[in-house]
Amino acid sequence: MVIFRRMVVSAFFCLTASAAWASNFRAADLVYMPAAARAAGSGGSFFKTDVTISNLSTDPVIVSVVLVEGPNGNATAPASAVPIPVLAPGERREIVDILQSVLNVSPGNHVGQLLFFACRQGGNCTDCDANSADCKLIAVQGRIYTEGTGASCPAAAGSNTCTFGQLFVGIPWYNFISSTSSTQGLDKAFIAGIRQIGTAGVSGFRSNIGVANASNEFNTTIRIQLFSNTGQLVGTQSINLGPLGHSQQNVGTLFPGFTGGGYVIVDQTSSTQITTTPAGQTPPVPGFFAYGSVVDNLSNDPTTLEAVYTDDLSFACVYGSKPVKRPVRKGS
Repeated sequence: MVIFRRMVVSAFFCLTASAAWASNFRAADLVYMPAAARAAGSGGSFFKTDVTISNLSTDPVIVSVVLVEGPNGNATAPASAVPIPVLAPGERREIVDILQSVLNVSPGNHVGQLLFFACRQGGNCTDCDANSADCKLIAVQGRIYTEGTGASCPAAAGSNTCTFGQLFVGIPWYNFISSTSSTQGLDKAFIAGIRQIGTAGVSGFRSNIGVANASNEFNTTIRIQLFSNTGQLVGTQSINLGPLGHSQQNVGTLFPGFTGGGYVIVDQTSSTQITTTPAGQTPPVPGFFAYGSVVDNLSNDPTTLEAVYTDDLSFACVYGSKPVKRPVRKGS
């Protein structure tokens, strides 16, 4: 059965504080890959997506996956998740071009976020918050890449094609950003390394910013503020996302006329719940993901830019207390 975890207040604060994007906490029964593509890009590129799914349990596990495209999203998308043949205990499985080979997307351009749901074979995973015994841990690694030919490839490639790609790790359900965690300083994230220089297919670099609604129970508005590397505000854009909605846009589209380097700060300015919380249950929390990428205009080689918090790790959530000493001390 398809599972969909409600993101509840009680779990959110500590887990999010202890599991920022830069951490290694990746295991969950619900994993998001906030960017996936099978689509043409600028400069003659065409991007595809491969994933590797790891079954971290000692049980056979069925993983179901769904793609949600566009800013309007789809509140019922989890119910249409496609099951992948069962993974044996401890199995790692690579899936090439998952949007085509598993999801069989229609011809055309497809860009969105992937959700992976993991359930013990034969288990009941309709509500993993109330009954987690059958909801098993998986980890997901993804690669989005384009193929190159000729001069864009190393000389050793000869007449063969080569690929240029970027890492997108699967993000566990508890690792989203939310306006509800402002008192912890975890309501916003920044993405550094923006480069918008030159022309696609000619020279320089271009950058994209992506945002994804993590909830199927909220409409939300995400604010993107672009700053120069010296901290000057260049501009502000707001993006409205429906349930599980996704948007990726070029920096030149979001902020016309901007050239050079900079960074963005991303936060959630409003959210509206579109469902009714059943009596006796904890209300869900609105959350989102954000990411960036910078692409070489000549080779179309992309690099992922992670969203990171502006606060440090809450050690008490992970270790019970802060480590006594740092592992390295700077000498005098």
